[in-house]
Amino acid sequence: SKIDLDKTMLIQIPALAWVKEGKLYKRILFTDNGKKEVVIQQIDNHRILCSDSEIKSYFAFPLCSIDVKSTVLRKLLEYYNSIYYMKTDPFEAILITILSQGRTGEATRKAFYTLCKNIPVLSPEAIIKIGENKLRDLIKSAGPYKAKYITEMCKYIIENCIDLAKLERYSSLRIIKILSRLPGIGIKTAACVAVYAYLRDDVFPIDTHFFRVSNRIGPVSYTHLTLP
Repeated sequence: SKIDLDKTMLIQIPALAWVKEGKLYKRILFTDNGKKEVVIQQIDNHRILCSDSEIKSYFAFPLCSIDVKSTVLRKLLEYYNSIYYMKTDPFEAILITILSQGRTGEATRKAFYTLCKNIPVLSPEAIIKIGENKLRDLIKSAGPYKAKYITEMCKYIIENCIDLAKLERYSSLRIIKILSRLPGIGIKTAACVAVYAYLRDDVFPIDTHFFRVSNRIGPVSYTHLTLP
């Protein structure tokens, strides 16, 4: 399969679940029978040590399959024509995005990987079970103070019986409204979940830097979103 792992792992939130070691990328996947460490290896820019079926289970679809009309986006697509769009579990997307706030990719990857290694199954219940103090230690590379927000967020999900998997049937706006009510989650984090967990194409999460640059070069005119 024509896929450039380096580019694929460079620009997407779910990529922060993968740790790079030389030409290897590895992460921990949770399965029905527990969890397993998955390793994929890039041989060159067009071949990786992984079957087509495995690629499709980790990455949703090749980016080159998207039909774009903007001149700027077409130029970007020429460069990113050999990467795959990534998909992730909604709870995993929430955790990765929170851990990435104000931190480098390397720090985020280390924290998330350590978290997965020490929790049998990643879930709100499992986070609560290990306790805030233990959580602080596990995620320290991404900011131990985030343990408080993550714990509060998990409690809110449990107490309000929020089924993250079922949010997929809702509109993007409703998904963002529900998620942004959770402690420690703002519109941007909620939008990242909508994009990478539910594959919504009518949502585009941005930060302050992207907001300024994109308005200057003009692929689209953005305004700040205020939820009704």
